[in-house]
Amino acid sequence: MGSSNLLTGKVLWCYDNELQQANLADEFRGMMSFTMPLHYHVGEITLTDNSIVINGDADLRIPLDNLQQLYMGFDDQYRRTFAKNGGLFWQPLKLSYADNAQMRSVYLIIDLDWFSVKNKLWFETLKAMFNEES
Repeated sequence: MGSSNLLTGKVLWCYDNELQQANLADEFRGMMSFTMPLHYHVGEITLTDNSIVINGDADLRIPLDNLQQLYMGFDDQYRRTFAKNGGLFWQPLKLSYADNAQMRSVYLIIDLDWFSVKNKLWFETLKAMFNEES
């Protein structure tokens, strides 16, 4: 039985360690109108019943079994200053997962338009999938 696509979208994303490269110029740029929020990669994202797959300038596949934490919001890594209006209209979706023996995190901004993203839909869908498993 093949896996089915539950959700798809366009994604701006970055790894947590890439954010450590961000500087004041990035923060200033993030606050300007008509600029995209801070990200290092772009692509298409798909949620299947067993993984999250990103295809684009960099590819990533996260098996759902490897997900350790879902978080929606700003934190010490992805700060409000990386988004115009201080994130008034949206918050990044953070996925922390086991990658071999280490923990990795990615920050996602899914289906961004000028005033919203679909991060809440993805967050709620993933949360519901984990609740069904337990």
